[in-house]
Amino acid sequence: MNYELIALIETDLAHNVARGLQKKLHLADYREFADGEVGVSLEHPEQFAGKPAVLIQSTGAPVNEHTLGVAFLAQELKNAGAVRIIAVIPYCGYARQERSRIAGKPGSIAVIAKLFEASGIDELVVVDLHEPRAIDFFSIPVHNLKAQSVIADHIKKEMPSLSKTCLIAPDKGAADYVKQVA
Repeated sequence: MNYELIALIETDLAHNVARGLQKKLHLADYREFADGEVGVSLEHPEQFAGKPAVLIQSTGAPVNEHTLGVAFLAQELKNAGAVRIIAVIPYCGYARQERSRIAGKPGSIAVIAKLFEASGIDELVVVDLHEPRAIDFFSIPVHNLKAQSVIADHIKKEMPSLSKTCLIAPDKGAADYVKQVA
């Protein structure tokens, strides 16, 4: 498959994925303005015309800037003629907010889902959504990859001399996840 790989900002993850796939990693021209707005553009938009684009970017801290940056980058890719945009977002900000404090109403993730879809994202890949029901707010395909076995293998490799290892969950919601890793 002939596709282009792009990141909003350079990260170890994006760099390592590009190296592993033996693909060039394009970087968006990402800037923050004095008033707090962010801007995203492509240096060579013609490179994306007629091709699928895979966008790799976590929407972790700063969550708002990265979330908007992903949406703006997706829009730029569509404007450049990318035929399909697959966003790989290992940490999807706002996924914990699937419910509103108003009973029966959707939370902030519903807005993020619509934002990503409106920006041109055709498919989403995430890792261990905090609340798997967040997928229900998207009308595009969402692939929620599980990392428990990778985490467990890493712990075994990095701490082989420990006869007993204690894993602690930061809250009740994470307790089931930690049990699966253990």
